Amino acid sequence: MLLRETKGNLFASNDNLAHCVSADFRMSAGVAVQFRDRYGHQAELRAEGWPVGTVARKRVRDQFVFYLVTKPIYFLKPTYASLRQTLVQLARWVELLGLRSLSIPPISCVRDRLNWNLVREMIKDVFEGINVVITVYFK
Repeated sequence: MLLRETKGNLFASNDNLAHCVSADFRMSAGVAVQFRDRYGHQAELRAEGWPVGTVARKRVRDQFVFYLVTKPIYFLKPTYASLRQTLVQLARWVELLGLRSLSIPPISCVRDRLNWNLVREMIKDVFEGINVVITVYFK
């Protein structure tokens, strides 16, 4: 696994994408708004009833969009444990689908205020041994 960090527009990437959401799929702030506006599926995802710790996914044209459900309600904060649980699920999907690239924002670290240094190490740990390049886009 290779983890790269860059400044730029996450949505300019042709990679598969992932970001964190709440189980109510409110997607009303931060980068989640951009995902909602670009890819939709909000009502459908909500109706599917994804619990905390799971990863919802949608194929949009030639890429997968992954929704890491890290908290039950939009105004709550995720825990490191719930984030790790979703990352483990994401890693399984990356392997199962044979994906080689994934782009993400600094998940759970901007609006949800987890520590990026800890999250970075968690990503490295969870994805260790998986042949994927993960690019983290900072503004």
